[in-house]
Amino acid sequence: MLVQMTAVGEATGAMESTLQVLAAYYDNETDLKTKRAIALLEPSIIVILAVLVVLILFAVYLPMFSMYGNM
Repeated sequence: MLVQMTAVGEATGAMESTLQVLAAYYDNETDLKTKRAIALLEPSIIVILAVLVVLILFAVYLPMFSMYGNM
């Protein structure tokens, strides 16, 4: 699409406006793709953080419970 639009801009003599339209299009596309990627990553990041919190809790509470069990 970039090559075709550049060719049209050269042929019509409106290269600057054509490139501005292309820049706006690709800027919008990158924003949309970035938002979609972040939306897909959010649940996995939450799960990973939850697992880390559970591991830390086990690391703290298991020694305490073993001490109380030996008493």
